[in-house]
Amino acid sequence: MSERALRGTRLVVTSYETDRGIDLAPRQAVEYACQNGHRFEMPFSVEAEIPPEWECKACGAQALLVDGDGPEEKKGRVVGGGEQLTCGTGLLAGRGQRAGGQCLQS
Repeated sequence: MSERALRGTRLVVTSYETDRGIDLAPRQAVEYACQNGHRFEMPFSVEAEIPPEWECKACGAQALLVDGDGPEEKKGRVVGGGEQLTCGTGLLAGRGQRAGGQCLQS
């Protein structure tokens, strides 16, 4: 009998809870702009750490925070001739498996 009472009520799609009496966390709108001229806002909690970069909603390019600090420089290690390499640039520069293995271990 109870099987028939729930039949056809779309339990998966519909929520029977109400929003009454619920206090949402305070939000702030943060604006990003990409190199292609797209600007968009993202809502973040007031308590959240705001990322300096975000993926553009329109084109997928890297968008930077408007009126904010740029992305932090990645720390790499200094090798032989004094050039600073990150794991990715070490592999791209042809350092081979040895450099790749060191990056995977760290």
